[in-house]
Amino acid sequence: MKKKIVSILLCTAMVATMAVGCGGSGDSGSDSGSDAKTEDDADSGEDDGASDDGSTVGKNTFVDGGTEMALWTFQELHVGFYTELADKWNEANPDKAINLTVTTGESRTMQSKMLMACQSNGEGAPDICDIEIGNYASFVAGDYLLPLNDVVEPYKDDIVMSRVEMYGDGDNWYGIDFHLGASVTYYNMDIMDEAGVDPAGIVT
Repeated sequence: MKKKIVSILLCTAMVATMAVGCGGSGDSGSDSGSDAKTEDDADSGEDDGASDDGSTVGKNTFVDGGTEMALWTFQELHVGFYTELADKWNEANPDKAINLTVTTGESRTMQSKMLMACQSNGEGAPDICDIEIGNYASFVAGDYLLPLNDVVEPYKDDIVMSRVEMYGDGDNWYGIDFHLGASVTYYNMDIMDEAGVDPAGIVT
């Protein structure tokens, strides 16, 4: 059975972050290239550091019996963000605790590695992964993504849906974009005053 991927997208200019969770058993992160945390190194969640291949690895505070999950990202700043959120998730959901391993790597290399893993029936693929927006089509065309309709529906009125619809096919949404770049317009008031224009009255 082909292992499919759940996508969450972080879009910044020409880049989208797609968190990809592979459908299947909860231990799918065990062969993803990130070592799962054991009880021996569970004393602290502050386990960030460089791995042998130069990537950065971070883990949240280990929870005995928690579901092992692996996340790949090409943004090193996301390591602390995701591990902190994993700890908060565990505090709020002790019956569904997760042990999250976050690994960063160079974007192009990581995209290639994940696509190869998906083409190998998901062997070695992470549960969650950032996918650059330019590579998104390859994962959709390969039918590697799981729809996130049940996750998106409750928040349709609270999020900018146009950012989610970019990653759908009309029937399903395969990515959740959680970044929206701010836009700012500056007016030269000397010119505006000279022209008799009030910027506050401009409708776009």
